[in-house]
Amino acid sequence: MAKTFSKIRYKLLRGLNSSRLLSIQEGPIKGFKWSVSVPDSRYLLGNYESALADIVIDEISAGKRFVDIGANAGYFSLIAGKTSGAETKHLAVEPFPENIKLLRGHLENNDIKNVEFAQLAVADVTGTIEFSDSGNLAANTYKSESSVFRDNKIKVEATTLNDLAKKYHLNANCFIKIDVEGAEYDVLVGGQDFLVEFSPNLLLATHDCHVDGVKKQCLDFLEKIGYSWSTVEDEKISGQEDFLCVKK
Repeated sequence: MAKTFSKIRYKLLRGLNSSRLLSIQEGPIKGFKWSVSVPDSRYLLGNYESALADIVIDEISAGKRFVDIGANAGYFSLIAGKTSGAETKHLAVEPFPENIKLLRGHLENNDIKNVEFAQLAVADVTGTIEFSDSGNLAANTYKSESSVFRDNKIKVEATTLNDLAKKYHLNANCFIKIDVEGAEYDVLVGGQDFLVEFSPNLLLATHDCHVDGVKKQCLDFLEKIGYSWSTVEDEKISGQEDFLCVKK
């Protein structure tokens, strides 16, 4: 009953004041301030993708630097910032302007100073690309195969994982989350040199719901460069699967 009431209250608050911040009720960042304009009540309830959150906490607790590719509004980046000391500088990467505003606000309002952010799409190309503006802050992409890649488009800057690694001095002591709405194979291909040299652990979200067959592309690619993987059991969403990928 408490969760049902919270979801109803959440919907009412979104309608009344989309700029309002509320405290997250439970979970690893309980008490942190979160914007009600983010369209998913699980964040404020504190139970958003808890299995993934546990993996992030374990990796950061082991001293890893977190790289959040497809950071959205910054939930996992906040977890990383809280989990580690100030000496570890994490990186949140997100191309969508509205999400960058939310990410910046969440970092500032929760006094998280050990996470920097870059407004970029990570792809297999560099330069300016077209990106969807579907109205769903959690499901935009540059993949033209996706059903959300329609008439509304914006321009964003893109980089490769290889170039991102050079610019931000990424190495084997990183833990990288890749959640990019169908572009995950492009991220891997554009980061092949970095992945082969440093072999960081990866938390990979695949999205056959956007690009049919991308899960198999990703897993085949990772196998070829020496990775193994295990499925992360969390909430079941059709066309989406999460994998923890490590060097064999």
